Amino acid sequence: MPGTHFLDVESVRCGASSHAAVWQIVFRLDGIRPDHGLSDFMQGRSAMNIYVGNLSFDTTDSKLQAEFEAFGPVSKVSIVADRDTGRPRGFAFVEMDDGAQAKTAIDGLNGKQVDGRALTVNEARARTGAPRGRSNWRP
Repeated sequence: MPGTHFLDVESVRCGASSHAAVWQIVFRLDGIRPDHGLSDFMQGRSAMNIYVGNLSFDTTDSKLQAEFEAFGPVSKVSIVADRDTGRPRGFAFVEMDDGAQAKTAIDGLNGKQVDGRALTVNEARARTGAPRGRSNWRP
């Protein structure tokens, strides 16, 4: 019946994607396609930052990007370098736009041999509140 809508409370999930679920329900009630006008975040396809450890010093950004692109599009690759010497520190961060593809890449690449080293691949964690820089600094 037009104008009368019932919402099944059990269909609304809790957590970060609950807003997307509510928007999808609202759009379905209004007869609009569920994905019309929703941002990637609201559709549950938020970008994921991935930590890649145990990298060989010979591994390049393009080599690492090629490994991850087998699982989906890569938006950014950053091999971390020492600020004093410019030499790679042996780890990197890779950002993928689709969280599901990123999880598949983590499962597929963790432990894989690249340039003679077994990669350690997992979802990047947020930095802790530990102070950065030199601990013996004085004003």
